[in-house]
Amino acid sequence: MKKTKTLLIFPPLTVDPSDYPLPHPPLGLAYLAAVLEKDQFPVKILDALALGINKAKKKKGGFLKVGLSKREIKKAVIDFQPQLVGIWCGSTAHAPDSHEVAAWVKEVDSKTLVVFGGAHATLCPSSVLLDVNVDLIVAGEGEMTILELVRHLEGGRNILGLPGTCQRKGDKVVVNSRRRFITNLDNLPLPARHLLPMEVYLKGQKKTREFSLRTPRTAMITSRGCPMNCSFCSVNVLWGRCWRPRSPESVVGEMEHLINAYGVKEFYMIDDNVTVDKERVVKICELIRRRGLDIRWTCPSGTAIWTLDKELLAEMKKSGVYRLTFGIESGCSNTLKTIRKPIILDRVKKTIALCNQLGFWTLSAFIIGFPKETKKDIEETVNWAINSGLDFATFYVATPYPGTDLHQEFIEEGLLKEKQEMPYVSVNVASYDTCHFTAEELSTLKNEALNRFLVAQIKRYLNPFYTLPHLRRKINSFEELVYLGKVVRNVLGMKVRSMRKGEFRVFYRD
Repeated sequence: MKKTKTLLIFPPLTVDPSDYPLPHPPLGLAYLAAVLEKDQFPVKILDALALGINKAKKKKGGFLKVGLSKREIKKAVIDFQPQLVGIWCGSTAHAPDSHEVAAWVKEVDSKTLVVFGGAHATLCPSSVLLDVNVDLIVAGEGEMTILELVRHLEGGRNILGLPGTCQRKGDKVVVNSRRRFITNLDNLPLPARHLLPMEVYLKGQKKTREFSLRTPRTAMITSRGCPMNCSFCSVNVLWGRCWRPRSPESVVGEMEHLINAYGVKEFYMIDDNVTVDKERVVKICELIRRRGLDIRWTCPSGTAIWTLDKELLAEMKKSGVYRLTFGIESGCSNTLKTIRKPIILDRVKKTIALCNQLGFWTLSAFIIGFPKETKKDIEETVNWAINSGLDFATFYVATPYPGTDLHQEFIEEGLLKEKQEMPYVSVNVASYDTCHFTAEELSTLKNEALNRFLVAQIKRYLNPFYTLPHLRRKINSFEELVYLGKVVRNVLGMKVRSMRKGEFRVFYRD
C-alpha cells in the first residue's frame, strides 16, 4: 500500500508596497510535516513566499503579489503528485491568496484533497468553505488532526466527522468537535526545518539584520497560547485561555540543534506569551549558560510586562536577551479597561526604568483606533509613550479580526456589517471608520504618533546628560556599539523618508 503524500503550501501574498513581507520560516507547517514524517508519511513543504520573495507582480489598486508564480506552484504539485495539499490560511487579509492557490491545485487534479488550516480558516469556516476548491478545514492545533486525516486517507476510511475538522455536508458547513489540546508539547518532534528553504531565511536577512544584534537568526516557539483575554486578540479564540509550555530542556536542546545544523547565532521567540511561568524562563536561562551557548535572543511578539521582576530580568540578561518587547497597547487607562489589558501604567513605567537600568533595549507596541476611542484618549497614549522611558515604540491601528470581541464591538457600533467581506487589512493602515474618526484620519493619526515619538527621542538623545548614562548600561561590547549604529541609522533614515514622502513605515520589524 502506497503511503499518502502530503504537500504543505505557504502561499504567495498580496501586500501593500509599504507592507512588503519578510520571509520567516512557517513553523506551523514545519510542525505538521515533522509529525507526518515521524509516522513515515511522505511530505514536502513549499514556501511559495520565501522562494519567490524577490518576485513581485503589480496588481490592481497598487498592491503587489509577492512569491512564486501560478506556473511554478502548479509544477511543484505536478512533480510531487500529492493526495493531500494543506494550505496556510492564517490571515484574513491574505485569505484570497490561499483560495487562489487552492484553485490552482484543483486545476492540476480535481481529486486532490485540499485542506486549509490557520487562524482565519479556523475562525471563519462558513465563508472559507463557500469555496468549492476547499474540501476540509483543520481547525486550531493541527498536528494530531492531520495525522489522523492522512491515516484515514491511506486506509480508505471515511473522513467525515473527524474531530478538529470542518467540512461541507450537502449545503451545510459542519463544525466537528474540537480536538483536545496537546498537553505535553515535548512529545512533538522538532519542526521539519530540513524541508524549508533555510538558506533564504538565514542568508537573505539584509532587512531584518538591521534590527538584530547577530545573524544568522531564526524563529522558535517555546509555548502555545496565552492566559490573557484581550478584546482585540484572536489567540484566546483559537486556543482558549490555555497556555502550554515546552520544558526548558526541550527549548535549549532545539537551540543547540539549530546552532549545530545551521550556525544560528540569534533566536527570536514568537510565542504569544513567553514569560507566563517565571521559574521555567529562569531554568531556560540557566541551561543556556550551563551549556555554554554564546547566543542572543529576543521575544518580538511581546513579553507580558507584568510578569517581569528584577530576578527574572537579570537571568534573561545573563543568558543573552538584549531587547525586550512589551505589549502595553495603550497609555490611556480608560482604553486599557475597555480592551481588558491587565496593566497599571505607573507600575509599567517602573519596570521600563528597571529594564533600562539593567541594560536592555526596550520597545512597545501601541494600538489606536478602538471604536469609541477619542482624540483625548489617543493623545494620552502618545504622550505616555513619549514619556515612558522606552527606546522604541510602534503604533498600529486597531483591526477587527473575525472571532474577536473587537470584531463584535465594531458590528454593534454599526461600523461593520456582520457578514461584510473584509478588505485588505493591515495594522499599519486603517481600513475602518470608528465612532470618532474616518479610516483616513486614523492612518494620519498613526503616522503623527510615530513622528512625535521619533522627534522626541532624537531631541532626548541630543542631550548628553541623558544619553551618556542611558547608553553606558546598554553598550558593553563592540557588537553592541555596532547595534547602536544600526539603531541611529534606522531612526534617522525613517525621519528623512517621512519628510520626503509624508508617511511612515514601521521602523522596527522582526
